[in-house]
Amino acid sequence: MEFYSEERFLRLPEVLEKVGLRRSYWYELIQKGKAPKPKKIGSRMSVWPLSEILDYMKQAVEIQ
Repeated sequence: MEFYSEERFLRLPEVLEKVGLRRSYWYELIQKGKAPKPKKIGSRMSVWPLSEILDYMKQAVEIQ
């Protein structure tokens, strides 16, 4: 995982907008271990660190 100077948490709508995928397919990729799992902050909030999403996107481009 690379460090990004503007690290922040993304909620699901932001993640889906960045990666350009639908919710159901995004969660399918998570279950298959191909996308980063969300982090729980609090009892009802899931987030993804921006760096993990950017790393995922970089790897997805390199694979294709």
